[in-house]
Amino acid sequence: MLSKILSSESEKFIKLAFGNAKNLESSKFIYSINLLSQGPSNDELKVIIKNEYTPSLPIDYKAFSFLRCFCDIYVTSGESVRKQNNDGTQSKPEFLGFKDWEQLFKQTPNNKINYILSQKFDKQTLYQMNAIKAPHQKTLLTNNPKLEEEIKKDQSLQNYIEQYQIQFTPPMDNLQEAINYLQKTYPEQRVLIELGITTVKQALNIIDPAIQPLDLLVLSIYQGFLEEEFIGQNHPNLQFFQQSFDLVHTSEKFEAYKGFIQFFIFKKKHSNNL
Repeated sequence: MLSKILSSESEKFIKLAFGNAKNLESSKFIYSINLLSQGPSNDELKVIIKNEYTPSLPIDYKAFSFLRCFCDIYVTSGESVRKQNNDGTQSKPEFLGFKDWEQLFKQTPNNKINYILSQKFDKQTLYQMNAIKAPHQKTLLTNNPKLEEEIKKDQSLQNYIEQYQIQFTPPMDNLQEAINYLQKTYPEQRVLIELGITTVKQALNIIDPAIQPLDLLVLSIYQGFLEEEFIGQNHPNLQFFQQSFDLVHTSEKFEAYKGFIQFFIFKKKHSNNL
């Protein structure tokens, strides 16, 4: 129970951003993304491209950091990992000075898991990724024939894989297959999914709540000016999600950059959650 761990300050933030702790505690698969609104009623949403030059949106980063501490498994893409430019900026979640967040992060049995969905990793990439070397974490990586051959021929690489608790899963063709794998292999673990819309779209397009794999959507929507180079591809709008999800929380507006951010929390309809 979050109430047994979190400070009153953290509980207040959770209520503001996510509605209440129950929305989080009753969800196993959580999808989180930061979006730009280009329409008057959030009817035109775009993905915000994140890199070292993207304007700072502190409240979004705070919410993301909390979710990283709260969830047991973090699913991301090889592209996202490579974009860290090997500086380790997202190799572990930021506790932002909250001792209770650090306690929450470290209470997961057998360490947190970073699940990197990528079939393009090779030996050099493995050695360069600081995310793989993060403390209190281990890494799941989708296997590929090239890397498999490199491992067989290189004892030092085998030792490296053992040292940093790197485990390999079968190749996955889509997010649904990855979710099925996690559901079967880690049935008690809570999963945060931060992937590009191209990968997640297939799951979002499932209208029937009975087979919808995602339990909770955390949409952090920025409304305001944003430079063109940080505006990505289209993302389904809020009306789209209401086919299989209930809007359970709309936050107040938080000042950010040259506009404001609001959180929209959607929960799967009639779902049997944790």
